[in-house]
Amino acid sequence: MIYTRRTFQQLTAPGYFDYSAQQTEYDKKFNEWLNNMTAIIQDNINLMDSIFRLWASRSYALTTVTMTPWIKYLLVQNGIGWYNGLLSTAIKLLIYVTRSYPKSAVLCFQQYFTFLLDVGWITQAGQILFSSAQPAIFSETFLIYSDSVSPPSTPSPSTYTPLAWAAPSGWTIGASNATYYARGYISGGNIVWMAPLSVNTVFLMTDYAIIGDLPGSATTGTLATVADDGSGDVNAVYYWDGGAWRKTTGVNANQGLVIGQVPPVPGSSVWTPESDTYSSGVQPPVDGPSEGYGFYGIYGQLELKAKRIDILINLTADGVANLGLIIFLFRKIKPTLNSLYVSYTTPDNSEYTEIEIFDSGAV
Repeated sequence: MIYTRRTFQQLTAPGYFDYSAQQTEYDKKFNEWLNNMTAIIQDNINLMDSIFRLWASRSYALTTVTMTPWIKYLLVQNGIGWYNGLLSTAIKLLIYVTRSYPKSAVLCFQQYFTFLLDVGWITQAGQILFSSAQPAIFSETFLIYSDSVSPPSTPSPSTYTPLAWAAPSGWTIGASNATYYARGYISGGNIVWMAPLSVNTVFLMTDYAIIGDLPGSATTGTLATVADDGSGDVNAVYYWDGGAWRKTTGVNANQGLVIGQVPPVPGSSVWTPESDTYSSGVQPPVDGPSEGYGFYGIYGQLELKAKRIDILINLTADGVANLGLIIFLFRKIKPTLNSLYVSYTTPDNSEYTEIEIFDSGAV
Protein backbone atom coordinates (compact mmCIF):
# COMPACT_ATOMS: atom_id res chain seq x y z
CA MET A 1 0.00 0.00 0.00
CA ILE A 2 1.38 3.37 -1.03
CA TYR A 3 0.88 6.09 1.56
CA THR A 4 -0.39 9.43 0.18
CA ARG A 5 0.08 12.40 2.38
CA ARG A 6 -2.52 15.04 3.21
CA THR A 7 -1.59 18.66 2.72
CA PHE A 8 -1.35 21.02 5.65
CA GLN A 9 -4.63 22.67 4.55
CA GLN A 10 -6.38 19.29 4.70
CA LEU A 11 -5.03 18.74 8.22
CA THR A 12 -6.32 22.05 9.68
CA ALA A 13 -9.84 23.26 10.50
CA PRO A 14 -11.31 26.04 8.35
CA GLY A 15 -10.71 29.60 9.46
CA TYR A 16 -7.30 29.21 11.10
CA PHE A 17 -5.20 30.10 8.06
CA ASP A 18 -5.89 32.21 5.02
CA TYR A 19 -5.69 30.00 1.92
CA SER A 20 -7.47 32.45 -0.38
CA ALA A 21 -5.93 34.27 -3.30
CA GLN A 22 -5.66 37.30 -1.02
CA GLN A 23 -3.36 35.60 1.48
CA THR A 24 -0.19 37.48 2.41
CA GLU A 25 3.22 36.53 1.11
CA TYR A 26 4.14 35.50 4.64
CA ASP A 27 1.17 33.10 4.89
CA LYS A 28 1.98 31.65 1.47
CA LYS A 29 5.63 30.84 2.42
CA PHE A 30 4.57 29.45 5.77
CA ASN A 31 2.07 27.09 4.16
CA GLU A 32 4.63 25.94 1.57
CA TRP A 33 7.09 25.13 4.32
CA LEU A 34 4.53 23.07 6.27
CA ASN A 35 3.53 21.22 3.09
CA ASN A 36 7.19 20.35 2.39
CA MET A 37 7.50 18.92 5.88
CA THR A 38 4.55 16.60 5.33
CA ALA A 39 6.11 15.56 2.00
CA ILE A 40 9.21 14.34 3.87
CA ILE A 41 6.97 12.21 6.10
CA GLN A 42 5.31 10.71 3.02
CA ASP A 43 8.63 9.88 1.36
CA ASN A 44 10.03 8.17 4.48
CA ILE A 45 6.90 6.06 5.01
CA ASN A 46 6.86 4.93 1.37
CA LEU A 47 10.59 4.14 1.50
CA MET A 48 10.10 1.96 4.58
CA ASP A 49 7.15 0.28 2.86
CA SER A 50 9.22 -0.52 -0.23
CA ILE A 51 12.11 -1.92 1.75
CA PHE A 52 10.32 -3.98 4.36
CA ARG A 53 6.64 -4.70 3.60
CA LEU A 54 7.02 -5.26 -0.13
CA TRP A 55 10.26 -7.22 0.35
CA ALA A 56 8.63 -9.50 2.91
CA SER A 57 5.59 -10.11 0.69
CA ARG A 58 7.48 -11.17 -2.42
CA SER A 59 8.93 -14.59 -3.28
CA TYR A 60 12.55 -14.71 -4.46
CA ALA A 61 12.56 -18.47 -4.99
CA LEU A 62 12.96 -18.15 -8.75
CA THR A 63 15.45 -15.25 -8.64
CA THR A 64 19.11 -15.85 -9.55
CA VAL A 65 21.39 -13.66 -7.42
CA THR A 66 24.98 -12.97 -8.57
CA MET A 67 27.75 -11.30 -6.59
CA THR A 68 29.63 -10.23 -9.70
CA PRO A 69 28.40 -6.58 -9.70
CA TRP A 70 29.28 -6.22 -6.01
CA ILE A 71 32.75 -7.74 -6.45
CA LYS A 72 33.28 -5.47 -9.46
CA TYR A 73 32.29 -2.49 -7.32
CA LEU A 74 34.80 -3.49 -4.62
CA LEU A 75 37.54 -3.92 -7.21
CA VAL A 76 36.86 -0.39 -8.46
CA GLN A 77 36.87 0.97 -4.88
CA ASN A 78 40.31 -0.58 -4.32
CA GLY A 79 41.80 0.82 -7.52
CA ILE A 80 41.86 -2.43 -9.50
CA GLY A 81 38.57 -2.28 -11.36
CA TRP A 82 40.39 -3.21 -14.54
CA TYR A 83 40.93 -6.78 -13.29
CA ASN A 84 38.71 -9.11 -15.34
CA GLY A 85 39.94 -12.51 -14.21
CA LEU A 86 38.12 -15.32 -12.43
CA LEU A 87 35.56 -14.33 -9.81
CA SER A 88 37.20 -16.66 -7.25
CA THR A 89 40.56 -15.00 -7.86
CA ALA A 90 38.98 -11.55 -7.59
CA ILE A 91 37.62 -12.46 -4.15
CA LYS A 92 41.06 -13.66 -2.98
CA LEU A 93 42.58 -10.51 -4.46
CA LEU A 94 40.18 -8.32 -2.48
CA ILE A 95 40.93 -10.24 0.71
CA TYR A 96 44.64 -9.63 0.11
CA VAL A 97 44.52 -5.92 -0.77
CA THR A 98 42.13 -4.99 2.06
CA ARG A 99 43.98 -6.80 4.84
CA SER A 100 46.46 -5.09 7.16
CA TYR A 101 50.06 -5.17 5.99
CA PRO A 102 52.70 -6.19 8.56
CA LYS A 103 55.34 -3.60 9.48
CA SER A 104 58.16 -5.93 8.43
CA ALA A 105 59.09 -5.70 4.74
CA VAL A 106 60.07 -9.38 4.76
CA LEU A 107 56.67 -10.41 6.17
CA CYS A 108 54.96 -8.26 3.51
CA PHE A 109 56.78 -10.16 0.77
CA GLN A 110 56.12 -13.54 2.38
CA GLN A 111 52.42 -12.70 2.72
CA TYR A 112 52.37 -11.66 -0.93
CA PHE A 113 54.06 -14.90 -2.03
CA THR A 114 51.34 -16.83 -0.16
CA PHE A 115 48.68 -14.96 -2.14
CA LEU A 116 50.44 -15.48 -5.49
CA LEU A 117 50.73 -19.21 -4.78
CA ASP A 118 47.09 -19.39 -3.70
CA VAL A 119 45.83 -17.92 -6.98
CA GLY A 120 48.30 -19.96 -9.05
CA TRP A 121 50.40 -17.14 -10.50
CA ILE A 122 53.81 -18.42 -9.31
CA THR A 123 55.13 -21.97 -9.12
CA GLN A 124 56.84 -21.69 -5.72
CA ALA A 125 57.52 -19.11 -3.01
CA GLY A 126 59.73 -16.29 -4.25
CA GLN A 127 63.27 -15.62 -3.07
CA ILE A 128 64.19 -12.40 -1.24
CA LEU A 129 67.77 -11.17 -1.65
CA PHE A 130 68.97 -8.16 0.36
CA SER A 131 71.91 -6.06 -0.85
CA SER A 132 72.66 -8.62 -3.50
CA ALA A 133 74.44 -5.98 -5.56
CA GLN A 134 76.82 -4.99 -2.74
CA PRO A 135 78.29 -7.75 -0.57
CA ALA A 136 80.71 -6.67 2.15
CA ILE A 137 84.29 -7.11 0.94
CA PHE A 138 87.19 -6.35 3.29
CA SER A 139 89.84 -8.42 5.02
CA GLU A 140 89.18 -8.18 8.78
CA THR A 141 87.64 -6.21 11.62
CA PHE A 142 89.70 -4.58 14.38
CA LEU A 143 87.64 -5.49 17.42
CA ILE A 144 88.68 -6.82 20.84
CA TYR A 145 86.80 -7.80 24.01
CA SER A 146 87.26 -7.66 27.76
CA ASP A 147 85.41 -9.44 30.59
CA SER A 148 86.39 -6.78 33.14
CA VAL A 149 83.75 -6.00 35.78
CA SER A 150 84.71 -2.30 35.69
CA PRO A 151 85.51 -0.07 32.72
CA PRO A 152 88.99 -1.03 31.47
CA SER A 153 91.54 1.54 30.34
CA THR A 154 92.18 2.09 26.65
CA PRO A 155 94.70 -0.55 25.50
CA SER A 156 98.04 0.46 24.01
CA PRO A 157 98.54 0.17 20.24
CA SER A 158 99.17 -3.31 18.82
CA THR A 159 101.60 -4.25 16.06
CA TYR A 160 99.59 -4.88 12.91
CA THR A 161 100.22 -8.14 11.10
CA PRO A 162 97.60 -8.70 8.37
CA LEU A 163 95.18 -11.44 9.39
CA ALA A 164 97.47 -12.49 12.23
CA TRP A 165 97.60 -9.66 14.79
CA ALA A 166 97.29 -10.40 18.51
CA ALA A 167 94.98 -8.79 21.04
CA PRO A 168 96.63 -6.59 23.74
CA SER A 169 97.25 -8.07 27.19
CA GLY A 170 93.99 -8.49 29.13
CA TRP A 171 91.94 -8.46 25.93
CA THR A 172 90.74 -11.23 23.59
CA ILE A 173 89.55 -11.57 20.03
CA GLY A 174 86.81 -14.02 21.07
CA ALA A 175 83.53 -12.63 22.37
CA SER A 176 82.79 -15.09 25.22
CA ASN A 177 81.60 -13.46 28.48
CA ALA A 178 82.52 -10.00 27.16
CA THR A 179 81.49 -6.93 29.14
CA TYR A 180 83.41 -4.30 27.14
CA TYR A 181 84.73 -3.98 23.62
CA ALA A 182 87.17 -1.67 21.83
CA ARG A 183 87.59 -0.91 18.16
CA GLY A 184 90.81 -0.06 16.40
CA TYR A 185 92.16 1.55 13.24
CA ILE A 186 95.44 1.30 11.34
CA SER A 187 98.02 4.07 11.84
CA GLY A 188 101.77 3.84 11.17
CA GLY A 189 101.77 0.05 10.96
CA ASN A 190 99.97 -0.31 14.30
CA ILE A 191 96.40 -0.89 15.39
CA VAL A 192 95.42 2.13 17.48
CA TRP A 193 92.69 1.19 19.95
CA MET A 194 89.90 3.59 20.87
CA ALA A 195 88.16 4.05 24.22
CA PRO A 196 86.26 0.91 25.35
CA LEU A 197 82.46 0.83 25.43
CA SER A 198 80.08 -1.48 27.28
CA VAL A 199 78.68 -4.32 25.16
CA ASN A 200 75.23 -3.10 26.25
CA THR A 201 75.71 0.20 24.44
CA VAL A 202 72.96 0.80 21.91
CA PHE A 203 74.37 2.13 18.64
CA LEU A 204 73.09 3.05 15.22
CA MET A 205 74.56 1.78 11.94
CA THR A 206 73.82 3.63 8.71
CA ASP A 207 74.83 3.15 5.05
CA TYR A 208 76.65 5.81 3.03
CA ALA A 209 77.76 5.77 -0.59
CA ILE A 210 81.14 7.57 -0.28
CA ILE A 211 83.40 9.01 2.43
CA GLY A 212 82.12 12.52 1.73
CA ASP A 213 78.61 11.48 2.73
CA LEU A 214 79.59 10.76 6.35
CA PRO A 215 78.05 13.33 8.74
CA GLY A 216 80.29 15.94 10.38
CA SER A 217 79.71 14.48 13.84
CA ALA A 218 77.84 11.70 15.56
CA THR A 219 77.31 10.04 18.93
CA THR A 220 80.38 8.15 20.15
CA GLY A 221 79.98 4.51 19.18
CA THR A 222 78.00 5.18 16.01
CA LEU A 223 78.87 2.90 13.09
CA ALA A 224 78.63 3.56 9.37
CA THR A 225 79.33 1.52 6.27
CA VAL A 226 80.76 3.21 3.19
CA ALA A 227 79.93 1.49 -0.07
CA ASP A 228 83.02 2.88 -1.83
CA ASP A 229 85.70 4.54 0.28
CA GLY A 230 88.29 4.56 -2.52
CA SER A 231 90.30 1.62 -1.18
CA GLY A 232 88.62 -1.05 -3.27
CA ASP A 233 86.67 -2.35 -0.28
CA VAL A 234 82.91 -2.61 -0.36
CA ASN A 235 80.90 -1.50 2.69
CA ALA A 236 83.94 -0.89 4.88
CA VAL A 237 82.97 -0.12 8.48
CA TYR A 238 83.65 3.29 10.04
CA TYR A 239 83.35 4.26 13.72
CA TRP A 240 82.88 7.70 15.32
CA ASP A 241 85.33 7.89 18.25
CA GLY A 242 84.05 11.23 19.53
CA GLY A 243 86.22 13.37 17.30
CA ALA A 244 86.64 11.66 13.93
CA TRP A 245 85.49 8.78 11.75
CA ARG A 246 87.92 5.85 11.93
CA LYS A 247 88.03 2.90 9.55
CA THR A 248 87.81 -0.19 11.73
CA THR A 249 88.18 -2.78 8.97
CA GLY A 250 91.32 -3.83 7.12
CA VAL A 251 91.78 -3.14 3.41
CA ASN A 252 90.99 -6.19 1.33
CA ALA A 253 94.11 -5.71 -0.84
CA ASN A 254 92.66 -7.95 -3.55
CA GLN A 255 92.88 -11.01 -1.32
CA GLY A 256 89.39 -11.97 -2.43
CA LEU A 257 88.21 -12.56 1.12
CA VAL A 258 84.51 -11.89 1.54
CA ILE A 259 82.83 -11.72 4.93
CA GLY A 260 80.50 -14.69 5.24
CA GLN A 261 82.67 -17.19 3.37
CA VAL A 262 83.40 -20.63 4.73
CA PRO A 263 85.93 -21.14 6.16
CA PRO A 264 85.53 -17.79 7.87
CA VAL A 265 88.04 -14.99 7.55
CA PRO A 266 90.66 -15.24 10.33
CA GLY A 267 91.14 -12.34 12.71
CA SER A 268 88.37 -10.78 14.77
CA SER A 269 85.30 -11.57 12.73
CA VAL A 270 82.17 -12.68 14.59
CA TRP A 271 78.85 -13.68 13.17
CA THR A 272 75.04 -13.33 13.34
CA PRO A 273 72.33 -15.51 11.81
CA GLU A 274 71.57 -12.82 9.19
CA SER A 275 73.82 -13.22 6.17
CA ASP A 276 73.75 -9.70 4.73
CA THR A 277 73.63 -7.41 7.77
CA TYR A 278 76.32 -6.17 10.11
CA SER A 279 74.47 -6.26 13.37
CA SER A 280 71.32 -7.76 14.72
CA GLY A 281 68.18 -6.18 16.11
CA VAL A 282 67.64 -9.50 17.92
CA GLN A 283 70.47 -10.99 19.94
CA PRO A 284 72.01 -14.04 18.21
CA PRO A 285 71.88 -17.38 20.08
CA VAL A 286 74.54 -17.83 22.76
CA ASP A 287 75.39 -21.30 21.43
CA GLY A 288 75.77 -20.01 17.88
CA PRO A 289 78.96 -18.92 16.07
CA SER A 290 78.61 -15.37 17.44
CA GLU A 291 78.41 -16.61 21.04
CA GLY A 292 75.46 -14.33 21.64
CA TYR A 293 77.02 -11.27 20.04
CA GLY A 294 76.05 -9.60 16.78
CA PHE A 295 78.35 -9.04 13.85
CA TYR A 296 81.17 -6.77 15.07
CA GLY A 297 80.31 -7.56 18.64
CA ILE A 298 77.07 -6.09 19.91
CA TYR A 299 73.47 -5.65 18.97
CA GLY A 300 71.24 -2.57 19.07
CA GLN A 301 69.28 -0.28 16.79
CA LEU A 302 69.80 -1.04 13.14
CA GLU A 303 68.47 0.61 10.02
CA LEU A 304 67.63 -1.76 7.18
CA LYS A 305 71.03 -2.38 5.64
CA ALA A 306 69.90 -3.24 2.16
CA LYS A 307 69.90 -0.36 -0.29
CA ARG A 308 68.52 -2.79 -2.83
CA ILE A 309 66.07 -5.68 -2.53
CA ASP A 310 65.89 -8.33 -5.25
CA ILE A 311 62.90 -10.65 -5.63
CA LEU A 312 63.05 -13.82 -7.75
CA ILE A 313 59.76 -15.42 -8.85
CA ASN A 314 58.81 -18.06 -11.42
CA LEU A 315 55.54 -17.21 -13.16
CA THR A 316 52.88 -19.62 -14.37
CA ALA A 317 50.93 -18.93 -17.57
CA ASP A 318 48.26 -17.16 -15.48
CA GLY A 319 51.03 -15.20 -13.77
CA VAL A 320 52.29 -13.98 -17.14
CA ALA A 321 48.74 -12.93 -18.06
CA ASN A 322 48.48 -10.95 -14.81
CA LEU A 323 52.02 -9.56 -14.71
CA GLY A 324 50.71 -5.98 -14.66
CA LEU A 325 48.66 -6.68 -11.54
CA ILE A 326 51.60 -8.50 -9.90
CA ILE A 327 53.75 -5.40 -10.41
CA PHE A 328 50.94 -3.16 -9.13
CA LEU A 329 50.79 -5.11 -5.86
CA PHE A 330 54.59 -5.09 -5.49
CA ARG A 331 54.42 -1.30 -5.69
CA LYS A 332 51.99 -1.23 -2.77
CA ILE A 333 54.40 -3.04 -0.41
CA LYS A 334 57.72 -1.64 -1.66
CA PRO A 335 59.75 -0.07 1.21
CA THR A 336 60.07 3.64 0.46
CA LEU A 337 63.82 3.96 1.07
CA ASN A 338 64.96 0.84 -0.79
CA SER A 339 65.35 -0.01 -4.45
CA LEU A 340 63.21 -3.00 -5.40
CA TYR A 341 63.89 -5.21 -8.41
CA VAL A 342 61.74 -8.18 -9.42
CA SER A 343 63.22 -10.86 -11.67
CA TYR A 344 60.84 -13.41 -13.16
CA THR A 345 60.84 -16.43 -15.44
CA THR A 346 58.01 -17.62 -17.69
CA PRO A 347 56.98 -21.19 -18.53
CA ASP A 348 58.70 -20.98 -21.93
CA ASN A 349 61.84 -19.13 -20.80
CA SER A 350 64.14 -20.20 -17.96
CA GLU A 351 66.13 -16.94 -18.00
CA TYR A 352 65.15 -14.20 -15.57
CA THR A 353 63.81 -10.87 -16.79
CA GLU A 354 64.56 -8.03 -14.36
CA ILE A 355 62.28 -5.02 -13.83
CA GLU A 356 62.52 -2.19 -11.30
CA ILE A 357 59.49 -1.48 -9.12
CA PHE A 358 58.94 2.23 -8.48
CA ASP A 359 57.11 3.76 -5.51
CA SER A 360 53.34 4.11 -5.79
CA GLY A 361 52.98 6.17 -2.62
CA ALA A 362 50.58 3.56 -1.27
CA VAL A 363 52.88 2.66 1.65
